[in-house]
Amino acid sequence: MSEPLQAPSLLIPIPRAPIPQIPAAAARPEIEITIDGKRVTIPEGATILDATRKLGIDTPTLCFLETLTPVNACRVCVVELEGSRTLVPACSRKAEVGMNVHTDSERVRLSRRLVLEFLASSVDVSTALALQAYMKQYGARPERFGPRAETVAQPPKIDNELYMRDYSKCILCYKCVEACGVDAQNTFAIAVAGAAFPHIFPRSSIFLCRNPHASIAAIASVYVRRAR
Repeated sequence: MSEPLQAPSLLIPIPRAPIPQIPAAAARPEIEITIDGKRVTIPEGATILDATRKLGIDTPTLCFLETLTPVNACRVCVVELEGSRTLVPACSRKAEVGMNVHTDSERVRLSRRLVLEFLASSVDVSTALALQAYMKQYGARPERFGPRAETVAQPPKIDNELYMRDYSKCILCYKCVEACGVDAQNTFAIAVAGAAFPHIFPRSSIFLCRNPHASIAAIASVYVRRAR
């Protein structure tokens, strides 16, 4: 008969294997573009937003989050690219060699101001401090559309145990939808339903989800009802 296996002695140290090392990312070639008359060098594959941030240029964003795939929903980050017929979203447009970009031209400021005015005239932005700061910066006056402007005002929806949705404050940034999908949680408990609003499926896996959906939205339109 074989001898019974003996548990390793706590007095004898067990040899340790080398600690796994994350391989260094492959170096990407550098490219140079010009933004507001200033040359900047960035890695190939970086976006115009990456380049503006490297230069310290404040580019407004509402639907963008570094860990999520850009959805180009809010359009407040648009910049003017020489040679392009339309303004381009800085958050998703990849930089290319020789680009000449303008982030504060009259055309850019007008576009950003109109987007902010449309949002603030139809959505309750009273809790959106960043958006209010952008409105002040660009001189947005949503009141010029008049008191009868169409809004998305509606009663808050409470159809599950964890979250309350207040669509009167939702600007359709889709951050909660993206975070609940392949970009982060892979629970798909939140999806676009109906015309466009995010929909939380009752009794879905969102109850086990620990991703802070309520904290990533551009405007606080999803609230945690109670701690679990």
